Amino acid sequence: MLNSSHTQESALTKKLEESQKEIERLNKMIQELKSSSESAEALRQTIQEQSKQLENKDKKIRTLEQQIAKLSNEVESYKEKEKPIPERVLALRKKGLSFQQIADEVGLSKPGVQYHIEKLREEGLLS
Repeated sequence: MLNSSHTQESALTKKLEESQKEIERLNKMIQELKSSSESAEALRQTIQEQSKQLENKDKKIRTLEQQIAKLSNEVESYKEKEKPIPERVLALRKKGLSFQQIADEVGLSKPGVQYHIEKLREEGLLS
């Protein structure tokens, strides 16, 4: 009977040790999962911050593109204004603008525009 009791005790001790090992293994897994979860949260926060930074950079790029377009239009306008008056009158007339519209655009009187158009016709540049 003592031997049977000793065998049962050994079996219980072995089961207890196995259970303790299993508990340790499970606790280790829990710690790893917690660590992974914390890492995932940190990664999510980093991605969120970088996304906000990209949005801000994208807004800045759009603003700069708008400024570039505006400056480009201004440059073209200045280039147009630097052309000699007869060239400007010719270009505007070919676009179909009236004498008064050309006068307003070029900064001449209507008779001044008529004078330039007559000279352009004499040169054969307008019909």
